[in-house]
Amino acid sequence: MNDRSQSKEETDDREEEYVYVNPPAATETFYAISAALYLSRPTIGPGGQVPRTVFDDWLWGITELYAELNRDRELQSEVEQTFTELAESLEEHKKAEQDRDAELARHRQEILDQQSEIERMSSQLAKSLSGVEKAEQERDIMEMARNSEQMRRVKLEERFRARQAEVVVLQEDLKQARERCSELEAELQRSKANDQARKDEEIASRNAAREEGRDDMLTEMIQLLNSKRENDRRAKQAEKDRVEKDRAEKMRKAERELGEELERSRCRKRDEKYRNARIWTDALAFDRFETILLVEEFTKIKFCDSKPLTFEALPWPVLARPGTYAAIHITADHVRAFFRTPVATLATSATLPTPAEYRKHLVKQGLLAFHGDKMVSRISTVEDEALRQQILEAANIVTQTLNEVMQRA
Repeated sequence: MNDRSQSKEETDDREEEYVYVNPPAATETFYAISAALYLSRPTIGPGGQVPRTVFDDWLWGITELYAELNRDRELQSEVEQTFTELAESLEEHKKAEQDRDAELARHRQEILDQQSEIERMSSQLAKSLSGVEKAEQERDIMEMARNSEQMRRVKLEERFRARQAEVVVLQEDLKQARERCSELEAELQRSKANDQARKDEEIASRNAAREEGRDDMLTEMIQLLNSKRENDRRAKQAEKDRVEKDRAEKMRKAERELGEELERSRCRKRDEKYRNARIWTDALAFDRFETILLVEEFTKIKFCDSKPLTFEALPWPVLARPGTYAAIHITADHVRAFFRTPVATLATSATLPTPAEYRKHLVKQGLLAFHGDKMVSRISTVEDEALRQQILEAANIVTQTLNEVMQRA
């Protein structure tokens, strides 16, 4: 409008000009455009005469209207393009949402799978931890047992050294006693020589007394003297015998205790690998039974007062770990269970290749070990009466059960 006003001002000084609008249809169009441009309704003169200024305003309005129309079209195009882009963006957004939902579903499934795997691994870990804890407990128990055994071994070694020292002392005492006995023997010989000399003197005195008529008095004195000397000799001999007997008894007891300790030490050394086994199995129990019965040849071992029988030396057919049971715990069920294990029913040897033959051989050797006069002789070397009775009762149970097993073999 500013350009139009300026142009109008430039033509104010010019002479009024007119434009003719024909035909009538153009006149109606002229009115319509003027109304659209918010211009006052122009006055058209005769023959369609319109002032030039009005016509110029009309032309300028058409130009402006056309430009505005073009701007509206461009704006419409931009709006349509924007809507198209929005639609495409919305479609992409929907696709992205779908992809995201699919990805979330996949991640959710992966998380569920991972949770299941974690639960499974947690269960396995719990089992593993339980196994580890159990193994740790077993190891602690074995360590405690090993420490206890070491402490017991140290104590036994100390006792053994003390016994050895005591034996040395007893041997020294025995030597002194024998020297004392030798002295007593020498003194006895001297006493006999003196007695003989006195007897000779008494005889001479008695002969002289007879000559002097004092036979009765001398005889009584001689009898009293002889009686006193005999009593002294008997007392000395009794004291000698008592001392010798005490020394011999102490020596016998010391030798017996030493032999018993040596036998127990031998058995502990043999059972060391079984006691220290981390896991106790039926195969180890069977191996120990074979070792004692066949390898050590238990039936050929000679037991005596200097090598007494111990509970650990016997080949007890039980499945328990050595050191965890005593004679009072052995029952017929334990023996039957021992010979029912797969390792006992399937065992063979080079000379007896079939399980039945080897099993029969083991049972027979077991009967020889626990039955008969030799077993009675072995048990008689046990000094502790209560332990001797317990071993005897357990041996009878084993013998009866082995007879049953032999009948079924």
